Amino acid sequence: MFGDYNFTAYQLLNACAVFLIIFNVYRISGHLSDGNKFVEVISTMLVFICLPIYFYTPFVYGELIGIAFMLEAISQFLILQKAFSIKSFFLLGLSITMSLMVRLYAMIMGIGMLGILISQLIYSKEKTKKVLIIVSLILGIIIRFEVTSILYDKYIDKNIEALPLISNIAMGTNNAAWQAGWYDGSSVRIFEENGYSAEAAKKESKKTINAFIDTCKKNPRYAIGFFARKTGSQWAAPMYQSIVMNNNITGEQSELVSMVYNKEISWKFLDSYMNIYQIGIYLFTLILLCVHRLRLEKYIGIITVLGGFMWSVLGEAKTRYVFPYIIVMIPYAVLGIYIFINRIDDIKVERK
Repeated sequence: MFGDYNFTAYQLLNACAVFLIIFNVYRISGHLSDGNKFVEVISTMLVFICLPIYFYTPFVYGELIGIAFMLEAISQFLILQKAFSIKSFFLLGLSITMSLMVRLYAMIMGIGMLGILISQLIYSKEKTKKVLIIVSLILGIIIRFEVTSILYDKYIDKNIEALPLISNIAMGTNNAAWQAGWYDGSSVRIFEENGYSAEAAKKESKKTINAFIDTCKKNPRYAIGFFARKTGSQWAAPMYQSIVMNNNITGEQSELVSMVYNKEISWKFLDSYMNIYQIGIYLFTLILLCVHRLRLEKYIGIITVLGGFMWSVLGEAKTRYVFPYIIVMIPYAVLGIYIFINRIDDIKVERK
């Protein structure tokens, strides 16, 4: 559409997505805390100083745009839980469609929303409102796949079969040094070796998975070590590949760019800074879950994170796949900070 400037246009979309991410973290924090200004302000500040967001801006892929629409969907879901409106009904469906268009992992969030709504239908008196939210959610999912079909089916040979999802799960069992379960091309190789037959690739992938399960059963220490490395390589990598995915730079660069991308000392500083940031997010989210109870619908972010964690354990490993869940956790972590401070103050008062 933009000719030689397609990359630039996408990067500008990424820049716009940064603003939508920051705005929606602010909105979600307000919904979780019932408008607590401390939680809203600190959440906005924390997402603003989350460095990987800016490093992903030039990356021509769906990371930031996917996160932006996913957060928009969570915002509209929480708005609809308070009061139904036609505007939010359409915005929820649209944001579900767009988030799935860009990154299919948003389906984890959609399944979480559906689970919450079905649970609410059993106990809630406002059944009509819950049904309408379900309609918006399902329409958003259906439209995504229908639009994709309309746009691409005419260009795809009907005899061509897609790489089966289970092949990615099989690839997630590879034991490649410290990067256990990361991409090694085996999913594509299995597909090619089986004549691009989805059914044959499924059978081969199931054999790989069953062999891995047998190994884990026979050697539990191997299983613990494998999943510890696979989890750690994704969830304890504080820059989330944001520099690595953009460091294939050619031509003359400014001193600032050269310093960030080529100097080991810069990487160490950025990694150390984000490591403290990441540990804080994990710690205070855990504190929130341990000491405070939220309304069911407000757990949508946590359910999304847990679903993302399960997929990171089972499927292909990449730390950039984890990054969206860190952003989702920010409002929960800040609410945890607020509750933690209040508990400390209460203890001080009781001791006087």
